[in-house]
Amino acid sequence: MKKQLIYSSLLCTVLLLNSCRNTTEATTELPATPEYCLHKDFKELIATETLQKRAIAETLTLTGNIAYNENDVVAFKSLLGGVVENVAFELGDYVKKGQVLATVRSSELNEITQEKRSLVNRISFLHHELKTKQSLLQDGMISSSEYENAKTNMKMQK
Repeated sequence: MKKQLIYSSLLCTVLLLNSCRNTTEATTELPATPEYCLHKDFKELIATETLQKRAIAETLTLTGNIAYNENDVVAFKSLLGGVVENVAFELGDYVKKGQVLATVRSSELNEITQEKRSLVNRISFLHHELKTKQSLLQDGMISSSEYENAKTNMKMQK
């Protein structure tokens, strides 16, 4: 970048100097001292050098902070505690709704699964009990209040 800036500055200076020459006379010889249309004070500040490759002598040190845009970050907290076994994305990847982001091994999940099985079994048992009480009610072997109690228990479990 600095080399391009130096080369372009040098090119602009050469073009500026050449554009001010008097080109009305067509001569094949170059004058001993070229005449330029620059101010005398400005001419003293300009030095002509041959173009050459050199190492960059100047460095530029800047200070600052790099931070992320808080509006583009979504905080995520897992509902379950546990150990992350696998992560299926990289930082900066585009993710879609429903995409698996990570695999978590959790003892809490095992407890929840066992509780679900227990509740499903309980509902199945209450459903069977309700059918039995309904047939007993039809046969007149139980009162309607017992049947209603069984029905209420069934609704409470759902």
